[in-house]
Amino acid sequence: FAPMLAAYYFGATNDPQDAMLIVDFLEDVGNDPRGEKWRWLTQAVFLARYKGEDTDRALKIAEKLSKLYYQNNDMPIWTLQMPAFILEARGENAAARTLLDTILRTTPGLSANEVNFLEDRIKNIPRF
Repeated sequence: FAPMLAAYYFGATNDPQDAMLIVDFLEDVGNDPRGEKWRWLTQAVFLARYKGEDTDRALKIAEKLSKLYYQNNDMPIWTLQMPAFILEARGENAAARTLLDTILRTTPGLSANEVNFLEDRIKNIPRF
């Protein structure tokens, strides 16, 4: 319960420096492929991106999250896609498209919905 309370309570801060303190904690507790501890990495990505306004840190944590996908097959596919979402937010659209295309071509067992989402997302990431 500690990560949930910490994320809820301290995640409400408007101070980016305070938000990054809880990001450190959530990254530590979430970096475990067992169970559903990966969810804390998701929260850390969100807080780093939106509260801490640190897309470099958000990308680093999103990459950790996506690596856990290969160790825990129960994780949803969007955890593998998370770095692409951050890359797009950083304006690195070509890299985001390439990553999503690689996921589309190399990930076995994607549902039709997942394939449609990836194809649509790749098509709609701005090209500039």
